[in-house]
Amino acid sequence: MEPNEVIDALAIQVESAKSRGLKDVSIESLEMYMVALRERVEKLSPLTEANNEFQRQANDHAFHDRQAMFRTVIDSGQAALKASLLVGGGAAAALLAFASSAWRSLKPEGLELLGLTIFVLGIGVLLVVLASGATYLSQGLYHDGLGKPHDCKEDRAGDILRYISLTLVVSSYGLYALACWFIYKMMGSFSIVGFIPVG
Repeated sequence: MEPNEVIDALAIQVESAKSRGLKDVSIESLEMYMVALRERVEKLSPLTEANNEFQRQANDHAFHDRQAMFRTVIDSGQAALKASLLVGGGAAAALLAFASSAWRSLKPEGLELLGLTIFVLGIGVLLVVLASGATYLSQGLYHDGLGKPHDCKEDRAGDILRYISLTLVVSSYGLYALACWFIYKMMGSFSIVGFIPVG
């Protein structure tokens, strides 16, 4: 039994005695009430302790669950960022390797597309790097907001940075798709020279 419950039980008994018109309470009846109250407290004490232990374990479980979810979110976000960085960086490196051997065969518009494609891929990689920074900051803000009310300023700022990060990653994939289109157009810009001159 909680201390507040003991006080409430005593207040109820005082009100009951007052409503029956009693102005004085004998020492004997007060002692009998105290004995009965003590027995009730002792009987409920194990339940109170068990309830407190259950509440402590529930709080521990909720805390560990939030920590595990936080780590999972961090890991999956980092994996997505690494994948995007790998796609963009790998595409730029492959295109540079291709361009080093084939640039002489390209028409002027093909060379222009080659430069534009490498630039677009570079911007895509830069957006992913910026998204990584925004993700790092948002995770730090979410961590600072742990234990605070759900919609605290840290959580709101973390949400804004998370949406910025998502927008940057989606934009980088859009730029990668645009680079693929430029590469497709560039493939039609090769000057074909016959191996054996005819004529």
